[in-house]
Amino acid sequence: MPYKMLALDIDGTLLTSTRVLTPRTKQAVIKLQQQGWLVTLVSGRRHTSMLSLAGELELNAPIVAFNGGLIVDAAKEMVLAKKDMPLESIREILLAWQAAKVNFRLNTSSFHGPPFYYYENPGSVYGFRERMYTQELREGRRFYQVDEIDFNPLRLIVGGTERETTLAKEVATPWLDGANLWALHLQDYDELWFLEIFPGEMHKGIGLSNLCSLLSISPAACIAIGDQLNDIEMLQTAGLGIAMGNSVPTVKEAAQIVIGDHNEEGLAIFIEELLAGRLSGYLP
Repeated sequence: MPYKMLALDIDGTLLTSTRVLTPRTKQAVIKLQQQGWLVTLVSGRRHTSMLSLAGELELNAPIVAFNGGLIVDAAKEMVLAKKDMPLESIREILLAWQAAKVNFRLNTSSFHGPPFYYYENPGSVYGFRERMYTQELREGRRFYQVDEIDFNPLRLIVGGTERETTLAKEVATPWLDGANLWALHLQDYDELWFLEIFPGEMHKGIGLSNLCSLLSISPAACIAIGDQLNDIEMLQTAGLGIAMGNSVPTVKEAAQIVIGDHNEEGLAIFIEELLAGRLSGYLP
């Protein structure tokens, strides 16, 4: 089956470790679309932080956010599909975090409304928390208590040190059964640690499959590229799963091929080879 769509992770794949989209990568992605390919972003990020990239890359397909939980038309700022977490399924976690003085955020599918914030202590963690807190205060946003929540979030997130996020995971563990809720605990390229909780039976692989259904194409017609543990299901769902050279070992083992490092134009070089009709040179 000929490939029709390229699905890209963002951090560690599309961007460098300093979160830069290089001119060479941008040009390669745009040229690929000009040759008739669909290109999408499939990320753990919230959708609003993906819009500028989608615009810069002139993407011709909807994008997938929150590890598969939300599909949106970036140009129209329209929600096409989503899977959120019923409030009753997470309230006990939030109350337990509040009792343990854990700082956390909740995200919704809104494009313009504020996310939900709860801060017990807005002190600085590598400047991250203080920066976020100050920004929210400057924009006049409220900081709510758990009993004020009246919506179903797409994601719960705790950011900070490894110790803080580990504590948050330990507190939440009794409710993380995998079927209804699951957690992702990792360190990003800023050396910040994050704990993210998502609805069960939702990951990037399901998000890619759902997008393919919306576009009436088969996942087998997709090439997916990623670098982190949350990319594995996406790589296994696509017809061709590719790991970046900077990927963690488990991701490389799950992929069919491994390409160059994200700091060495690995993605751009692969797309250029794809455009030149030399994909077979990468296949095992």
